[in-house]
Amino acid sequence: MTLSTLTDIRDIVIIVTGLIGAIGLGAFLIFTVVLGILSIKLLRSARATVSEGVPPILENAQDAARSVKGTADFLGDSAAGPVIRAYGLIAGIQRGFNVLVNRKR
Repeated sequence: MTLSTLTDIRDIVIIVTGLIGAIGLGAFLIFTVVLGILSIKLLRSARATVSEGVPPILENAQDAARSVKGTADFLGDSAAGPVIRAYGLIAGIQRGFNVLVNRKR
């Protein structure tokens, strides 16, 4: 091999390496731009979903809480209230009876 053949091979290797580097850089730039665009679309979609989806869910949760509160109030007034009054009356009668029985002794 002569000197000119080695320099030709060196030049070809340098050119091929440069081309591969340029192609890789171009592919990396395209990938980065596509990833950025997709990220922006994903953020917009997430914001739209949150702004459209959360208020109805909160409204449904508030309606459910009002319904539960109404049910608890109704049960407290119609079921628990009379039972508590009845137990209080029975306890008062028992206490009065115990006072009268202990007084006679």
